[in-house]
Amino acid sequence: MAESLNEQELAELSAEQPIKVEKDKEQVLLEEFAKEAPVFGENAVYVFLKRKGRLNSRLLKNITTLVKAEANSVGVNNDPNLINTYHGVFNIDTKQLEPRGSRLFDHILPEYDPRANAPAFTTLLNNYNTPEYPKFI
Repeated sequence: MAESLNEQELAELSAEQPIKVEKDKEQVLLEEFAKEAPVFGENAVYVFLKRKGRLNSRLLKNITTLVKAEANSVGVNNDPNLINTYHGVFNIDTKQLEPRGSRLFDHILPEYDPRANAPAFTTLLNNYNTPEYPKFI
């Protein structure tokens, strides 16, 4: 990603070049998003902007466009040995949780809830665990 201006430089330019300053602010938000967001997608942009207190339709559209362009430019990580989680990237080969870094992902493993029920899935498994089907181990 391109190097961005710091807050003081943005303030100095705001009166002279309001459009450039707005674009630089969006670039700063994109860089923050890339460091913090677990996935590159519109829903993640919405949550990010809402958490920042900066949610509005124009900014949502602009940042989503920048995110898609960045993902297309850099490419989304498709390494089957890396599992994207909310807490970082689990590397299957090393069995270690690593920081996301600059890797981009288009999906994330849901958070595990040991109390969660899955009645439809349980019913599905029970329907196949009959004498007509082999037992699941």
